[in-house]
Amino acid sequence: MILDSLKKAQSFSAKALCNYLVTIDDKEIISDEVFEQLFSFVDVNKIQDSTILKNERIKSKINWNHLERFKLIRILSRDISILENVDVKPYKYSLMELYPLFLMYPGLVDYFDVDFDSLSWIEAIKMLECSDEFIDRIDLSKYNINKTQSLELIKKFFKNEKILNQVDLYNLEDNFILRKLLKKTGDKYINKLNLNHLKVADWLDVLETRPELLEHCNLLLFETNDCYNLIKLVEFFPHLDYLIESNKNKISALGWERLLIRNFEKYEKICVFNKLTKKNWDNILEKRPNLENIMKRYF
Repeated sequence: MILDSLKKAQSFSAKALCNYLVTIDDKEIISDEVFEQLFSFVDVNKIQDSTILKNERIKSKINWNHLERFKLIRILSRDISILENVDVKPYKYSLMELYPLFLMYPGLVDYFDVDFDSLSWIEAIKMLECSDEFIDRIDLSKYNINKTQSLELIKKFFKNEKILNQVDLYNLEDNFILRKLLKKTGDKYINKLNLNHLKVADWLDVLETRPELLEHCNLLLFETNDCYNLIKLVEFFPHLDYLIESNKNKISALGWERLLIRNFEKYEKICVFNKLTKKNWDNILEKRPNLENIMKRYF
């Protein structure tokens, strides 16, 4: 009787009821016979993806080619075996539409006959995001990559040597990316980089992680202004302490404060004490209270 009524009904609420009833995966409530009849009224695109995937009766009955294009992509991304039951050619998917599927199953690019020779720049990047191994099938040189595009590649694929070998690293000017690249790869690309773009703060950050790169650092950068950063460098590399003496007149009061707290006995001989104020001494004595009598000698 209910089924006869549904056949006559064309309302939204009647269809919604059918959509709900077929999702009840209990044959004692909805028998296979009733399910078969109900399903003829169902709009499968109104059933949740997860429900379709976990309900075997729906999966066995559904015409997969009746799914909306993006719904089909979503479902395929979660259960690739369904691909055996659907003809994707009529959908005429673009590569960008297939991107979520390739992200999960990069091996499907051959199933969809992706033409790697005709990819746009954006498509090439998307394909590399799916699998950086596609670099063997993508010629980046044909795109005449500019600085912005080079930076994009480095940000996304700094771990992939094959990709970086196709990038003009010398013109990379972004300090953050340069630091990140050096910290991750050490001296691997050192001869391809323009290190002149690195400032003192950049080098301190790099050397803290990669002390072996000190030989590539321009130490003259640290011998400018008040040389406070030079003190940090010497803390990393004590064998460079000769630079403290040769630049002692450039070191600020704050710099001497830090040095004296660290090793008063070592730096007392070369310290320019007349730069120190009462506040500097207070800070020194807070860390080294045993120096109070010595302070009276210089202040």
